[in-house]
Amino acid sequence: MPTSIRHAATIAFNFEELFALDDEALLERFELVRRVNPMLVPRDFQSDACRITRAPKTITLRFYRRVGADEYGAEVFRFSFRRPAGLES
Repeated sequence: MPTSIRHAATIAFNFEELFALDDEALLERFELVRRVNPMLVPRDFQSDACRITRAPKTITLRFYRRVGADEYGAEVFRFSFRRPAGLES
């Protein structure tokens, strides 16, 4: 039986700016959100790798813990920046 992945999200009113950022800057923005709202991300959160996907209404960061020689390992946490409802690009 697959384990559920904790998924947290925040509304990003500056979504267009975030969408234009490179992966490194997005990770820095995630760390800022994590510091500002520590209850959003699990306290024991640790990852070895991150994969970032961009979609028209969502930017998702998927965090992995390496298991053996797997490139990414097992997904342990998912975080999304979401475009506010009603705002179109």
